[in-house]
Amino acid sequence: MSELSSQLQIPHIVFEQLETLKKELEEGEITQKGYEKRKKKLLEKYGEYEEFDEYRNSGNGIFQANENPNKSQSLIAKDNRNGLNIKQKDEQSYNHVYLNPYRYRSGTLSYDQISCISEEKYSSIWAEQAGKQQLPFKPRGIPFSVYDQYNPSILMTRFNDIASVLRYRNKESPRKKVLIVANDKTKEVTKITYNKLTSHAEKIALMIRNKPELLQGDRVALIYRASEIIDFTISLFGCFISGMVAVPINNHDNFEELNEILTSTQCRIVLTTQTTLKNFQKDLMNKNIQWPSNIETWTTDNVGGFYPKKDGDIPPLRTDDLAYIEYSHSPIGELRGVVISHRAIMNQMTCLNAIVSTVPKSSKKNHNSKKNNSKKHILTRNDQVIITYLDPRQTIGLIFSILFSIYNGDTTVWCPQRAILVPGLWATLITKYKATIILADYPGLKTVTFNYQDGNFFF
Repeated sequence: MSELSSQLQIPHIVFEQLETLKKELEEGEITQKGYEKRKKKLLEKYGEYEEFDEYRNSGNGIFQANENPNKSQSLIAKDNRNGLNIKQKDEQSYNHVYLNPYRYRSGTLSYDQISCISEEKYSSIWAEQAGKQQLPFKPRGIPFSVYDQYNPSILMTRFNDIASVLRYRNKESPRKKVLIVANDKTKEVTKITYNKLTSHAEKIALMIRNKPELLQGDRVALIYRASEIIDFTISLFGCFISGMVAVPINNHDNFEELNEILTSTQCRIVLTTQTTLKNFQKDLMNKNIQWPSNIETWTTDNVGGFYPKKDGDIPPLRTDDLAYIEYSHSPIGELRGVVISHRAIMNQMTCLNAIVSTVPKSSKKNHNSKKNNSKKHILTRNDQVIITYLDPRQTIGLIFSILFSIYNGDTTVWCPQRAILVPGLWATLITKYKATIILADYPGLKTVTFNYQDGNFFF
């Protein structure tokens, strides 16, 4: 449609209105006579009707392909036979494909076939429409101030990025566990405290800073398995602290998509673990694929921590405007990247913090009879514990289990997805860690519920 409007020099909004008018005719909302009348009135408002009508009758317009209202139905039926499973009721969602086949045609129309309308004639219209495009929505405001739940004197809006929140959590509760990885037998495989997480992230950031070829805002790819949530979190915050833009890649087995992501983002470094790198190199060798020579690969699971003697030795943050780029597939299978800024993360964390902080607290007393040990952080009544099995490298799993957990000073217990198939294990984890937030999807909750209804809830 944009190419068509450029050929006729007609505002883009006119074609959108004409397309909407055509949809109303096909859906039976207006008659053919009413359609012709409204179309003529619309075109006369912006320009000469004869030029556009001549162009439409030539067979090149966006309306020529759908003179038969049943054609869109035949196209949908054809797509259903090809396995796309497009339902009739969803036809309106795909009208931008079927009603505008000109968009995908190759070549351009000659000026000999079309009587072009002067752009000067519509200069006033362009000036009138300028600046009226819809802008992105501003962050939703919170009608009250959000404070740290563990230190009510600290206003959370004082932090500009999530990396500064991590440093704050390290000072407030360095011995508190931030991430716990459990297996399908409720055993803790690995865990990490805020102090170790911060020190290892600072070390990764220092390594990135010491590489002169990397500039602030460069892209760094993160290739980790879902079970390597701790190593992934360390590298993610290492990128935040050093001012790099992280690019999490969760489907690194698809080499075509991996190459597309690395090429489009122009990644200079790939952070991973030794185990993942060894398996990855083996797959490349078996498939006879050459790894790009301009991309370095660093392993982070053998990197130590950064422990400055004085607070003044900690390098200042140099966070970039962008935080990370998340890639996912659209409903039609296209690979698309979504850019997330630090400002968007902080606004989202503030809203989630406000939601959690306004949940009524339980009136039950704390039955923990053990004495407080200064070397260990014992969960108290006010502690928030998140239990989840969702992928921590993308979407809601990344937002809740990593970003929000650190922002709110919580503890995240992560277990593999197969753990929910074990009857009673999910309930055992909830009871063991006194979970306050459970993050799951509907299929997983359905499995847990059916196991409970069948009486298989003892582990």
